[in-house]
Amino acid sequence: MSLDLILVERERTDQDGRPIRPDDDWFDKARKTTAEIKREAEHCLAESPGSLTTFDFESNREIYADSKVQIALKKLFYEKCAYCESKPTATASWDVEHYRPKGRIAGRKDHPGYYWLAYEWSNLYLSCQRCNRRLRDKGTWDDRKIGPPAGKLDQFPVEDEAKRAMSHLDLHEEEAPILLDPCQDNPEEFLTFALDGSVQAIDDNERGRQTIEILHLHRKDLIIDRQSRIWEVLAVIKTVRDSADDPAEALNKLSRIYFRPGSRYSAVCRAIWRNPTAFGLPVEVFQNRSSDGDE
Repeated sequence: MSLDLILVERERTDQDGRPIRPDDDWFDKARKTTAEIKREAEHCLAESPGSLTTFDFESNREIYADSKVQIALKKLFYEKCAYCESKPTATASWDVEHYRPKGRIAGRKDHPGYYWLAYEWSNLYLSCQRCNRRLRDKGTWDDRKIGPPAGKLDQFPVEDEAKRAMSHLDLHEEEAPILLDPCQDNPEEFLTFALDGSVQAIDDNERGRQTIEILHLHRKDLIIDRQSRIWEVLAVIKTVRDSADDPAEALNKLSRIYFRPGSRYSAVCRAIWRNPTAFGLPVEVFQNRSSDGDE
């Protein structure tokens, strides 16, 4: 695992060895629908060569947000947002999110969106609405300023616009996305945390910085929630150090609980493990630790 985001293995299986993905019937429906969309796009290109600006694609939510998809995504992403690692609540709504936006691209009026990936399993992610939609950062009692709308929506910048795939006839695999991909990138190379719960781009790198902005990973309620988790972990560490017969061994066992992929804000916990001094702990707090706190 890695930082917030966390790196998720897309092709893993459950405890019984079953692939975590929708059933074959869903994939058949997705393939057939995608083939129809591609034919419509090719017809549009034949009428207007080199341009799909008139291609009117309307995605079918009943396919990409099918209950089979949602169930599989929740299992795949440990019932946490793929981007911010927040957990669902009884009142929170969750989105089936397209890493490459399906209908349009911010800043590119000539782009029809990645319509050919609207029902592609590898392009679907579990996301909280605060990461996926353009919402305002609400104020708190101590900081009542209301922030501007922020969130991913249709943002998907690439390093070189000349290499952006404009239709299904182009290779989107040759793009270099700026937004970190929870199933492809190792976020710990780009992002880190501070004691106050904020997330920062390591050495102000562009991918980390823009990912924070695009997903609004510095929103107030998320920082507060991360900070609460940090305080909880630090308090437990102090208790274990002061009371355990073998503090080093106890802390190593404890770290495995907090570092489990399904643990709330496991990325923050792992950041404490990797760099304890950044969180006010002595460097030797985790003695005889494994390479990165893994089981």
